[in-house]
Amino acid sequence: GGPFALLDGSPTTQDIELAARIIGRYGQGRDSEQVTLEYRTLEGEVSELSVSPMHSDEIPSDWLI
Repeated sequence: GGPFALLDGSPTTQDIELAARIIGRYGQGRDSEQVTLEYRTLEGEVSELSVSPMHSDEIPSDWLI
């Protein structure tokens, strides 16, 4: 297990990358330069994406509660 996300609607490539970076922040690789995540489309297509985890200073303040 680990963090996961569900994206509503028709996510763009940028949406998927942003979600992956946020997920990377909360996983075991948060301090790594890159993390590789697997994602699945509604059609069942599985892909991998390597991203740098989002750092705390990159999170917009209006996202915080």
